[in-house]
Amino acid sequence: MSEQNIVVRALDVHKAFGALRVLEGVTVEIDRGEVLAIIGPSGSGKSTLLRCFNGLEEIQGGSVEILGTPLSLKPRRLAKQREKLGMVFQRFHLFPHLTAFQNIIEAPIHVKGVSRKEAERIAYELLDKVGLRDKANVYPSQLSGGQQQRVAIARALAMEPDVLLLDEPTSALDPELVGEVLQVIQQLAQEGMTMVLVTHEMAFARKVADRVIFMEGGVIVEEGAPEEMFTRAKSPRTRQFLQQVMHEE
Repeated sequence: MSEQNIVVRALDVHKAFGALRVLEGVTVEIDRGEVLAIIGPSGSGKSTLLRCFNGLEEIQGGSVEILGTPLSLKPRRLAKQREKLGMVFQRFHLFPHLTAFQNIIEAPIHVKGVSRKEAERIAYELLDKVGLRDKANVYPSQLSGGQQQRVAIARALAMEPDVLLLDEPTSALDPELVGEVLQVIQQLAQEGMTMVLVTHEMAFARKVADRVIFMEGGVIVEEGAPEEMFTRAKSPRTRQFLQQVMHEE
């Protein structure tokens, strides 16, 4: 990995919530254009690590760098750095009083200072990309969960981030709606979007990721190329986890 290609670097990151130690010295680098999947059992620290990348969780030890610059503790500077990191949450977090279209143009206009005309052009382009142009003027309550999540992805992309962080983007969806969201993520991967995906969709992680990290107990147990991880993992714990979840799928 060449230095200029690293978009996110976490070095020896520690995080605790009171007495509960959630991350125990995690080190990971994400290269531009890479799709990194983070897998592991509940409570392993996956989502917390993702939230540490953009300062949603403050770390107690170690460091996080975005495009070579340490994550700032100053709110204004941190807000600027966060613009480089699009975040897609489990539960959409769309503004209920705004239409799909308005949800997408809000941040580019008010945070980045993009002109309304340009923001609208981008919004229509992104609604096309996620297959929801016909839902532009519909409110979130009138959309299915899958449609809401696709709008949430479009909203994150509207800020033209360097990397997209996806925190279990399909976990709140009914099974029949999962595919439409995964299809959008797969398309972004094919287009070369840098993504970090925390997911329990193992078959999907195997198909789209360039690298897979298995976490448990706040540490990275093992990492490698998807085929290597899913067919010949070195750690007995990784193998046990994958056998169990692949059997459930």
